[in-house]
Amino acid sequence: VNVGNIESILYQIPYIEKADVFMTIEGNVGIKIVQKKPLIKVFNQFHQSFYIDDKGKVMPISPDYSARVIVANGYIENMYHKNLCLADDFVNGKDSIIKKSSLYKVYKIAQFIQKNEFWSAMTEEIFVNKNKEIELYTKIGDHAILFGDINQMNEKFEKLYAFYKQVLNKTGWEQYKVINLKFKNQIVCSKI
Repeated sequence: VNVGNIESILYQIPYIEKADVFMTIEGNVGIKIVQKKPLIKVFNQFHQSFYIDDKGKVMPISPDYSARVIVANGYIENMYHKNLCLADDFVNGKDSIIKKSSLYKVYKIAQFIQKNEFWSAMTEEIFVNKNKEIELYTKIGDHAILFGDINQMNEKFEKLYAFYKQVLNKTGWEQYKVINLKFKNQIVCSKI
């Protein structure tokens, strides 16, 4: 049994992050596989859909399985490319154009959301509008959150959390149409 050959075949499957094939003393073949973990499902402006995994690597949609993850759509100008990686250690110093792309911004905000239990439970959709600004849509409430750029992401989410806790809990979740976080030290809302 050619263990290296089996491993190289397994690595051709786009859903496998790591494969370890080995022979036991008894002569049995053992295989340990680590599956990629989808972070976000992307629908770009070219009607392509694909996943970005938790390591920033793009992977195709599976015909057999649909991951329950946040959806990103809108004016995402990046086309699917099987070798595209958005991880900072890959992007830094190599291609600053990728860092300015909508797909990179979507990946970074999805990473932040996934690491926070509250925002992970609340966030349903990331939308990139015509101005290349990020909008968020939550599972509760019927409002759009105009996030703008991903600069000061921590501060924006802290402001929004405080607004939810101090204002929306008192006035109601259906009170506003748009919650705008683009401005420093303030939240601008438009009523329904």
